[in-house]
Amino acid sequence: MRRRAVGKWRVFASAAGTMCVASALVVSIAPGSASAASRHATARKGTSHQFVVGFTNPTAAVQVLDTIGRAITARGKRLGVKVVELDDQLTVSKQVSDIKTLVGEHVNGIITFPLSTTAVLPAVASARKAGIDVVGLGTLKGTELKYKRSSKAFNSVVTQGAVPNGKLEGAAFAKALHDKGNFVAINIAAPVPGVRFQLQQEIKVALKGHPKMHLLGQEYNTTTNETGGIKAMDEAIARWGSKIDGVIAYNDYSAEGAAVAAKNDHLKLQAVFGRNGDPTAVTAVKDGEITVLSTIRPWAEGATAMNIMYRLLKHTKHVPAIATVGIALYNKKNINKRINWTAAVREIASGKIKGEYAPSGS
Repeated sequence: MRRRAVGKWRVFASAAGTMCVASALVVSIAPGSASAASRHATARKGTSHQFVVGFTNPTAAVQVLDTIGRAITARGKRLGVKVVELDDQLTVSKQVSDIKTLVGEHVNGIITFPLSTTAVLPAVASARKAGIDVVGLGTLKGTELKYKRSSKAFNSVVTQGAVPNGKLEGAAFAKALHDKGNFVAINIAAPVPGVRFQLQQEIKVALKGHPKMHLLGQEYNTTTNETGGIKAMDEAIARWGSKIDGVIAYNDYSAEGAAVAAKNDHLKLQAVFGRNGDPTAVTAVKDGEITVLSTIRPWAEGATAMNIMYRLLKHTKHVPAIATVGIALYNKKNINKRINWTAAVREIASGKIKGEYAPSGS
């Protein structure tokens, strides 16, 4: 299943052949139920957990974000940290409310993947004022310059490196399209600045130095899944029809949906670019539906975020202000070398994979 229903609370007891690499990380926490206090109190009394940390997940229905959450939980258990994960259901107001609730519950730390940096900053500031450590995930302000400016609001951030990764991804898409042709972009409809900025960087690089490449326009995936990708591509085809030679999408579900819609309309695409690296996208690459797949490493982001949070909670020196976790580009020739996300989380749980900035002796 590509989408999985989750409850308001999720409390866990446990938890390559690359063509190019880059990286990122952030931490935050948020609760949203009346039972939050009792859950935290129980965790603090337990002998196996030193700290309680919350993670506000934009939506656990998307596998990449679900993997980040599972990695945070798995690494936390290895470090003696109890993790409470909250699903924000792609709603900014809920994420802000969750963070505020966690502050009221006096959790030790919060790991958050902001849906809107501007909206969450006041809540993050309240957490910091209350003595709660906060780690942010994702490209909070878009550019690394703005990111550094906003990072003062967080103890530390983990980023996917939108600028350097965008250069790699944009160049790969241009190469797949043979440096010429018309393409459309499928962007995220939700106001997630980091995701939108990432796609902008890819488009900028794809167009720069390639005068024979042209962006016809953008459509938006309103549901983040393949169905939304199909709908967005149907709208693109209705506008530009056979003029479309390629598609660059903000996530792989959108890329898969674009390929399906094009096939249904008997439109042959020269190149389809997808991003994230969900398991379903691997099949799409093998089947020739996606030409180039940029895979992030959500398991590494989650483990690294927890390592940084643990360092903060233990008052360890040398905590990075910004950490970057790399990507890998795959095509049909090297896709079999991709690291399986589920297997990686299992290895985090076993201690074989520790992530970046792992505390000594962990």
